[in-house]
Formats: sequence, C-alpha cells, structure tokens
Amino acid sequence: MAKVLKDLVLAMINATLILILLCLFFAWRVSSTLDGLVATFARNLEVVAPLREDVQGMAAELAALRGDLQAVKSQTGEVSSATMTRIKTRVDQIDAKLEDARNRMADLQGAPERLMDQALQQASDKFTQSVIDIRNCTPPDSGVAGS
Repeated sequence: MAKVLKDLVLAMINATLILILLCLFFAWRVSSTLDGLVATFARNLEVVAPLREDVQGMAAELAALRGDLQAVKSQTGEVSSATMTRIKTRVDQIDAKLEDARNRMADLQGAPERLMDQALQQASDKFTQSVIDIRNCTPPDSGVAGS
C-alpha cells in the first residue's frame, strides 16, 4: 500500500512538473512573439517620424505663405481680388491636405496599441487552441485488430 501511494505521489509530481514545463514553454513563445511585434512597431514608428517632421515643416511654410500674401496685399493694394481669391483657395486646399495628413499620422500613432491588442488576442487564442488540442489528445490506433 505504501509503495502504491509513493508511486502515485511521484506520478503526480511528474505530471505537475510536465505541466509547469509546458506552461513555461508557451510563456516563452508568447514572450518571443511579443518581442518581435514590439521591434516591428518601433521600426514602423521610426519610419513615420520623418514624415511627421515634414508635415510640421509644411505647416510652418504654409503659415509663412499666408503672412506673406497678407503683407503683399496690404503693401501694394494692386493685387486683384480674383487673383487673391485663387491664391487663397489654393492655400486653403493645401491646408486641408495638411490637416488630413495630421489626422492620418495621429491614427498611425494610435495603431501600435490596437495592433498590440490584436496580437495579444491572437496569441492567447492560439495558446487556448493548443491547450485544447493537447487535452483532446488520444493515442493513435495501433492497427492491431482485437481478437
């Protein structure tokens, strides 16, 4: 009886150790996947940074252009209203495009959080499916028919 209990305790310890090892393996795989995702996001944000600086520079140039147009109009008074209207319309169109670019960049800056949440969800779904597959594991048929 003591030997049976001893064997039973050893079997439970072995099973527990195997489960702990399995959990550590899955945690390591999830961690390495997340590290790869973080590195990819960092590279993508580095690509977006110069674009952001360019948009800010264009916005500053646009503001300076508006100031120059106002100065020309107030100094000479000779610029026709039709010409000023056309120039102002073009400046307004450029300003609208810059605002659209700013909005897109703001969306890109929020993208890493959304993408990280999606990656975590997919990783947890894969982990759950792996556990389900292991739990439903059955030994293969030996191919020997019963007598």
